[in-house]
Amino acid sequence: MTTQVDTHLFNVEQDPRIFLAIANYKVGVSTLSPVTVYGWNLNGCSERRVDGCFELLATLPAVGAVSVDTFSYSQGGAPRHYVVIGNSFEGRGSSTVASNHEVNSFVYQVDLVTGTFELVQSIRTSSVQSVSVFAHCAHSVCSTFLAVANNRGLGGLATESRVYKWAPEVDKYGTACTVEGEVTSGQFQRVLDIPTLAALRLMYRAEGANGFLVAVLSSGLGIAARVYSIDDLVPRPRPIIDMPTVYGSCDQLLFDARASLNSAGRPLIPEWTVLGFPLVLSTAAMPGVIEDLVGTSELKSTFPIPMTRCAPGSADLCPDASYFPAGAYSFALQLTNWVGAVGHVGVTLRKFLSAAPRVEIRGEKERTVLGSKEVVLSAFAQRSNCEGKSRAGLVYSWTSSPQIPGYKDGILSTGLELVLLKNTLTLGEAYSVSFTVVQGDVEAVVSVMMHVEATKAVSKIKGGNRRVSLPKSLASGARAYNLDATSSFLPDRKVGGKHGGTLAYSWECARFVKVADDDVGVRLFPCADVTKDAITSPALAVDAAALRAKTINFAPDLIGVPTFTSGCKENGVERCDPTAKFYFSVTVCDAVTGASPCVKGAVGASTVTVEWSTSPFEAPEVLIAPPDALRVSTSVLPMALEGGVRAGTASYRWMQVTSPQP
Repeated sequence: MTTQVDTHLFNVEQDPRIFLAIANYKVGVSTLSPVTVYGWNLNGCSERRVDGCFELLATLPAVGAVSVDTFSYSQGGAPRHYVVIGNSFEGRGSSTVASNHEVNSFVYQVDLVTGTFELVQSIRTSSVQSVSVFAHCAHSVCSTFLAVANNRGLGGLATESRVYKWAPEVDKYGTACTVEGEVTSGQFQRVLDIPTLAALRLMYRAEGANGFLVAVLSSGLGIAARVYSIDDLVPRPRPIIDMPTVYGSCDQLLFDARASLNSAGRPLIPEWTVLGFPLVLSTAAMPGVIEDLVGTSELKSTFPIPMTRCAPGSADLCPDASYFPAGAYSFALQLTNWVGAVGHVGVTLRKFLSAAPRVEIRGEKERTVLGSKEVVLSAFAQRSNCEGKSRAGLVYSWTSSPQIPGYKDGILSTGLELVLLKNTLTLGEAYSVSFTVVQGDVEAVVSVMMHVEATKAVSKIKGGNRRVSLPKSLASGARAYNLDATSSFLPDRKVGGKHGGTLAYSWECARFVKVADDDVGVRLFPCADVTKDAITSPALAVDAAALRAKTINFAPDLIGVPTFTSGCKENGVERCDPTAKFYFSVTVCDAVTGASPCVKGAVGASTVTVEWSTSPFEAPEVLIAPPDALRVSTSVLPMALEGGVRAGTASYRWMQVTSPQP
């Protein structure tokens, strides 16, 4: 007997038939059961006196197939058809270990005419429950993606589901490739991990120009759904070009884009487009440097000016003035990364008829800066070596539009580096910052555009991670443990020389949950269960007795049994598990200009979480005040010892619990 768990009805271009793919999970007790593909034949099954039937086309090997989907891809030729099979493993009873759930799912290319097929990719999955192929468009580019809902794996039920992007042409190393002769076949490239809990489905939905991923979760505590808004599913290259934008009459064109980001350590493929250039005066032809630039496939190149005869019949050689003539040039650089995502940047430069210094502001020509952070711009300038150059030294100056208050005559700096102190720039303003270099009577100017944004709020909870005592003798209201976020602040707001501003707060309370031997993970519960304070308050007083009552919910299948993190006596009535912890998070926002409501993940919002361990017995409560900055000096951190301490003297010992290695 065959156990069939999923079917997929589909059609393809250039073929009038309807096709059916069936995922057969088992044949008898064996999961070595194939996925079968059928095609509808109007003239088939005539002996049965019916108007057509499905006829078997292909039998695709699979192991525990639970989900099947199909897609086709065409790029200037006949379409190729693919079948994606999600293989799963339900366990071996009590002998099952987490690694058993890690199995390969398959991608086949299938010829729907002959029924032949080829395995083109194996994808590691974790007891996958569904595979779904979809198309998503972003930045005017549409691509094919695969959503994989992983149910459980090495991390138990808290296993990431994943999204992959189809790269139609890859080389033998699985990297997106456009080099003729090196292409093997198409493959899916992993682009996104989504934290899920016992995922059943991961589905794509579009509403207008917006795309969403819907994760359906099941953890033994009920069914839940999470919706993720997505823009671009793939990391797009971020082109960064080191390239002088001012050239003298004898200077050669050069560029270096090796500092570009989002390559994942793999080669980026450049493509130059020419938007504007001066014509050669004598012939009205395109300069030779343009053809060489468009034809380059390197991230760093230099284009030496070729030599030619100074005059017809002359034996003397001179630089070819028609190769890189004076004038204004405009280019666009497109970089393509290993998953086929593209990034663009525009470049404008000027070539002088005479000697001129070569000038550049390093880094991106348009950038976003934070008002509360120091801004540093670095420039490059080189004296001209061309004929007729001035012997005078280089003179530098930095200016901005609009002007930045506090600088004499609007000059921000007279060196190669510009440093703007924090809180100098106006939030929401766009500044054009120019670097001017003068050599004799020749002036060269380059600019960058800076957009100033507000720094998101800084969230802090006093005390950090801690252990709290929850003895059985506690009465309701007898003891409270404080969650204090009043040290949070807005970096862009200052009152009387100190950080200030009005903050909005939002608290979340959660605990770790297990069902039998499976880790369900961190699950939220109403904060009102353990505190009388509103979740919009800057501080919460957590009732210790109410928190102890919540320890019963750590393992719902152990009815009425409290579970603590540590401190249980051997052979005692208490039950301990090192994962039995509480998690408290606060999200803070600018109450005036920030997101409303103030929730985790909102623009400008900041969230911090503390972890509370529990003990059924009394113990000193140790708190470490949060530092004022991410970087702290080597001086001793302030420490406060709070809570009830029994008779005796408390002792102190500092320990480094995080390795200093990056």
